[in-house]
Amino acid sequence: PWVFDEHIKDDRIVLKANPNYWGGTPKFETVTIRIIPDDNARVAALEANEIDIATNIPLAAASRIEGDDGLKLLSIPSLRQFATFFDTDNPLAEPLKDARVRLAMNYAVDRQAMCDQLFAGRCTPMDGQFLSKSHSGYNPNLEPYPYDPEKAKELLAEAGYPDGFEAEYTYTSGRYPQDKQAGEAIASYLRAVGVDVTESAVDFPEWARQFDASPRQTTAFYTVGFLFGQDGYLSLLGYVPGARFRTSIMPEGFDEAMAAAANAQGEEREQLIEQAMQAINEEPFAIYLYSIDDLYGVQDWVEGFEPRPDQTLRLLDMGVTPN
Repeated sequence: PWVFDEHIKDDRIVLKANPNYWGGTPKFETVTIRIIPDDNARVAALEANEIDIATNIPLAAASRIEGDDGLKLLSIPSLRQFATFFDTDNPLAEPLKDARVRLAMNYAVDRQAMCDQLFAGRCTPMDGQFLSKSHSGYNPNLEPYPYDPEKAKELLAEAGYPDGFEAEYTYTSGRYPQDKQAGEAIASYLRAVGVDVTESAVDFPEWARQFDASPRQTTAFYTVGFLFGQDGYLSLLGYVPGARFRTSIMPEGFDEAMAAAANAQGEEREQLIEQAMQAINEEPFAIYLYSIDDLYGVQDWVEGFEPRPDQTLRLLDMGVTPN
């Protein structure tokens, strides 16, 4: 419906209506996608009527937008989930090769407290697996790991780390809602059970640079949000060598179940993926954290905008109220 017109780095992307679009003339002649990473600046632009829709509204501004007669605050539980991945192929992460250490770190983090304190309850702890209830293959028999710092200490001692260990930890700052605060909280929880964390908060381009390096040698574990459709996790995590979130610690039975699921259908496929989720619950490859509600600030004159759990903006469905 639209074609590329202009790109100003770190500022905007401009699209123009495609006169040859098979579906007819789009409602908007021009679509401008503004790049405003700063939360306060993004909200200010919305309140000044400079933009029509603002994504990633910070919680601190939510009540103000709700109280503005000219604005709407819309929310939806997102398919984007957050996890702290263990980079066990990294020489900095030797202790994490023991499944008991990885379990200990899951017991060390109070997900519900993070949801309540960082996201005012607009947040759902992950159920001890890589998938949400909306995904095919979600295992309904799994629950979030309980917050149990004493059990975490016991597991660390069993693994040969009664006094804990040192580790490098990286998380994003300014990419996701409350990401820096969440990273700081996770580091604090881990220190409380003996993991002496040296933390680094980096912007997303730097995080991506480190993540894509080969080999990765900058951190033992890292926190990031990931968003995929029903089958996206097959390429991110699946049995295919080189999948982006794979490491050498994928538990026994996981690859076999995922390989079989790729060639199965219906209930058989669901059951195979559920088996894979059970395996990575017993031997986690990450601290499975939470999903959060996406918040959008929308001008009253915008029609037809419905937030989607996959964060897609369907511009063809939208219009504006004539002045």
